[in-house]
Amino acid sequence: ACTLAQLLPSTTHTEAIILITTPGADPSMELQALAWEKVGKHKFQQIALEAVQRVVEKVGTLDLYEELMKKLVEGALEALHNDDSGLNHHALYCVTGICKSLQQRMAFFLPQLLGVISSRLSHSVPTVRKQAAIILQEIAETVVLCEQVSLLCNISQNVVERLGTEVDADALAAQIKAVHQILQVLPSPQLFKPSVGELLQ
Repeated sequence: ACTLAQLLPSTTHTEAIILITTPGADPSMELQALAWEKVGKHKFQQIALEAVQRVVEKVGTLDLYEELMKKLVEGALEALHNDDSGLNHHALYCVTGICKSLQQRMAFFLPQLLGVISSRLSHSVPTVRKQAAIILQEIAETVVLCEQVSLLCNISQNVVERLGTEVDADALAAQIKAVHQILQVLPSPQLFKPSVGELLQ
């Protein structure tokens, strides 16, 4: 049987390849392995994230069935988790773009996403902390839309605790913006943890 690696030299960027598979066969892992070999795993992930970002922006996610939606979110979260520098802008915009596009359908994935954000808010690398705060700021409205206010209030306490110890100016600025956005979208300021009065002391 011909492998994708054997087929590659005879292909061009202007002609499509149609893969006819037998029931149960899945060439996606072989295709992924070949892509990693040719362009490198990191570059492949960047290309994939950029492609997902553009599709979400142009087409949206309205017609996604449940399994594909799950793969989309999990792939974006994995890319975010693997970004040890906090400088992967494609991961940032991919996560926030998917979250905003899915809206209420994002509810199932929010505990996992907010867990990742919470852990990254206390990361040793300042740019990772900044990135986490930016994502929180961007998705706060979606969290409320998904009726997950309690989760948002819990993570807001984590952010406030960081404010007193943050040593990086950019990360601190992002955290302050996140707090401001959370206060803007909460149904009532009284839900914020700690209270606004305690925050101003």
